[in-house]
Amino acid sequence: MLYSRRFRVGLDFMLNNDRITHWARLLRAWGLDHLMATLLENAGPLAWLGAQGVYVARPMLGLVWPDTEWNALAEWLEKPETLPHLAHRLAEETLA
Repeated sequence: MLYSRRFRVGLDFMLNNDRITHWARLLRAWGLDHLMATLLENAGPLAWLGAQGVYVARPMLGLVWPDTEWNALAEWLEKPETLPHLAHRLAEETLA
């Protein structure tokens, strides 16, 4: 079945949005939500360095969480347009 580019982009956004919600819930459960929201809002170019750190540490981090989750986090940190969305999700009082 062929899908239009518009459908694929929408599907990618939904999958990323679900994954962002998942990460926001995890960070909230670990008590890191406010700290991470502040860091993401003010990280600027340092977020890219954080992504590189995740890539380097991924073999060890993969022991506690799947590699796909760490890859997604690193990709978000590399893309400045995703950081405000993730920070907003972390700063929300309640998650949907």
